[in-house]
Amino acid sequence: MRIMPSILGANSLELHKEIARAKESGINGLHIDVMDGHFVPNLGFTAQNVKEIKQNFPEMEAEVHLMVSHPEQMITDFIDAGADMIEFHFESTTNAYYLVQQIKKSRC
Repeated sequence: MRIMPSILGANSLELHKEIARAKESGINGLHIDVMDGHFVPNLGFTAQNVKEIKQNFPEMEAEVHLMVSHPEQMITDFIDAGADMIEFHFESTTNAYYLVQQIKKSRC
């Protein structure tokens, strides 16, 4: 079993410390929500945030949850940022098969 706490609930001004504290407590992965206002209010993180997390905590897995319309428009950014896993809503795209193939090809 793996526990992947969402960093959405973390203090954004102390994010580095919050992630370090999670790591010290035995957490080895983070759930990172990306939201554009389609499924939930626009709150979440960006590909740049994922890149910075991976640069500072390379041993932490980054599970990116795309709660967005048209995830195909941003999936490459999150792959390039170092996402270890990417999730998207099937109904948010007209070509889920293409997205799954793109994710598998990148080894996320």
